[in-house]
Amino acid sequence: MISVKHAQSPVSSNAPFIAFFLLASCTGAVSGPGPGSGQDDDGMPNTGGKSSSNGGAGADSGEPCQLVTRRFWKLTPTQVENTLRSISNSAPPVAATLDKTLTSVEGFRSVASRLEMTFPHVQDVVRQMEQVAQHLAQQPQTIEPCLSKSFDDACVSKAIHALGRKAFRRPLSQDEVASYLDFFTQEKTASSNVGAWQEVIAAILLSHNTQFRSEMGNSVAGKPELVELGAYEKASALAFTLTDSPPDADLLDAADKGDLNNPDELKAHALRLLAKPESAAGMRRFFDENFQADFVLDVTKDEKVHADFTDEIREDMVEEFRRFVQWLLWSGQGTLANFLSAPHTFANKRLAKFYGLSGGATDAEWAKTNAPGQFRAGFLTMGTFAASHGHEVDTDIVKRGRFVREALLCDILPAPPANVNAFAPEPDGKLLNRDRMITHFTNPACASCHELMDPLAFGLEHYDSVGRFRSVDPLSDKPINATGYLLDEDGSKRTFSNPNELAQVLLETPRAHTCFASKLQTFVTGESRDSADLCRVEDFADKVKQVGVLEATAQLLSERQFWLRRVPSL
Repeated sequence: MISVKHAQSPVSSNAPFIAFFLLASCTGAVSGPGPGSGQDDDGMPNTGGKSSSNGGAGADSGEPCQLVTRRFWKLTPTQVENTLRSISNSAPPVAATLDKTLTSVEGFRSVASRLEMTFPHVQDVVRQMEQVAQHLAQQPQTIEPCLSKSFDDACVSKAIHALGRKAFRRPLSQDEVASYLDFFTQEKTASSNVGAWQEVIAAILLSHNTQFRSEMGNSVAGKPELVELGAYEKASALAFTLTDSPPDADLLDAADKGDLNNPDELKAHALRLLAKPESAAGMRRFFDENFQADFVLDVTKDEKVHADFTDEIREDMVEEFRRFVQWLLWSGQGTLANFLSAPHTFANKRLAKFYGLSGGATDAEWAKTNAPGQFRAGFLTMGTFAASHGHEVDTDIVKRGRFVREALLCDILPAPPANVNAFAPEPDGKLLNRDRMITHFTNPACASCHELMDPLAFGLEHYDSVGRFRSVDPLSDKPINATGYLLDEDGSKRTFSNPNELAQVLLETPRAHTCFASKLQTFVTGESRDSADLCRVEDFADKVKQVGVLEATAQLLSERQFWLRRVPSL
């Protein structure tokens, strides 16, 4: 543990660290909100003016784009763990422990303004970093080989350089190295060389330079209200966004050389990091979190009705989703169209048997498999969605329809009135689930909202509460009726008769593509849609539609506008 004496050190102080930690976690930024930003005639953003409120139309609607405020951005537990692993492969894991006390929030875990941390979480961070420091101090040569022989000033300085560059994702200044070296010298008088080195490691790991990403930027000539991220800030942003890990050696070398001021270099590095699923963990997490892939692990079903819906099947469904996303991004076109309409899935032997399909030869082998006669059409017909949006026995029409409206079309639906019974009618063995929901349309207090949701979910009634295909409802012994419609804003109805046609209706709706792009832009910028406007989202949606997620994201990261931050007015 860091002693009281150590805690008062300007280098390793826990109290300033905790104060900074909590301050930044309250807002996602050290500075408060400032004016919006558009563009002058010279192509540079300007401040002031009206900001858009339509989910980020920004420049598309003729209104100015609002830039993100400069900020410090807390790393997620996984990103902290990966940073430690970049220092030493033997660093003990910390993410699972840190996850337990990190406040649960909706949306992406990495959105800067939503990383709300409790004091117990901060205490966990301190404890975990101290334990890691103790571990690394026992293997000093893993950070700098010369430490295995000597702890003289030259070797310790070299080790501080090596550790700091990996932890801070940038070179340390001479003053920083000197400060840490002085701290080591002070500690050595009261402890051993190893003990003093352990305190230095803890101080570096607990620094805000390690635990946070800096987006404070450098001044833009002639624009006091703007800053542009520095080379090392860009390197960290690229790496943590795309890989969930700190910058690799190539990216840091590019920052050293100043190459990341070149848009072509930025795009080239983005495409390099996105080239393989193994490196692009951040983009895989975007799909996991946006489409709630792991929710299925926690759903409960009636064991008498769905006895074969086991923990292994739940885990298989998550793996099915992730293999589908991997195909989508690195073998398919990476578009929303593929995501919602691909006529195949992936299955091992166990999951294939559960679905009534052919799959891998064993439970350990996975195979791309078509689903003839099952109307399988991308994500909405997968077990991860169907099972996590179903009741214990039957389908959940309201929950499925609401997800389509809110997650795929970005519509905002109100909560049910307090005086309305929001519980679905129990299966009666006589009527189809959709027929039991007819009361939603006969009650005026319910109809206005439920007509937006229920008819969409009718198209998914072929998939039961655990995601298996059925042509006959086993509860009423009646043929499934999957006809439904999308009620448009003008009151018109676009009809469909099965999940495949539902997917096509959604894909013919422009705001589905805009919604998908806005979620991706939120993920990449780290700015929630309800706290700041997204810039030029319709242009970005067109790019995603044309060239797919990976190429469009790489293009976004190559634009100078992306790297500008606004300075709040005093």
